[in-house]
Amino acid sequence: MSVESICSFPNLLYSYPQFFEKIQADQYLTDEDAFYARGVAVAEAKYWERPLSEKRHNDDRDQWRNSNPSFQIVNYLVATKLKWGILTNGRIWRLYSRHVSGTATEYYEVDLLDILEDEHPHLNDFKLFWYLLSILGRLDKFS
Repeated sequence: MSVESICSFPNLLYSYPQFFEKIQADQYLTDEDAFYARGVAVAEAKYWERPLSEKRHNDDRDQWRNSNPSFQIVNYLVATKLKWGILTNGRIWRLYSRHVSGTATEYYEVDLLDILEDEHPHLNDFKLFWYLLSILGRLDKFS
């Protein structure tokens, strides 16, 4: 199953830093499996505050009106065989694992606006999310 047959392409491929020091990604653009094999996570960004768990049939801002973003990121995880996925609408950031049984409904989520507006009650949530993003490549050992 190719990524293109699901919903175009993910917005971002997060890879090991040494990948781009040794080779250029465009060498692998004609071979999806080789390209994604060098990745750690795939990411999808939606417009600000777009609901991440529902379809939006009549919204001109949404290119994929018939797609639920949660299912879209799960499809990317399956197609690319990557272990980690990041989905955001700018405000909400979610971290998905391909190895979780209910992948589309089980994720770690932070709300950046809540973190910025509140008097730090959610700061530990953000610290954990930032830590997980910063060590994604090393999380392969545990998944």
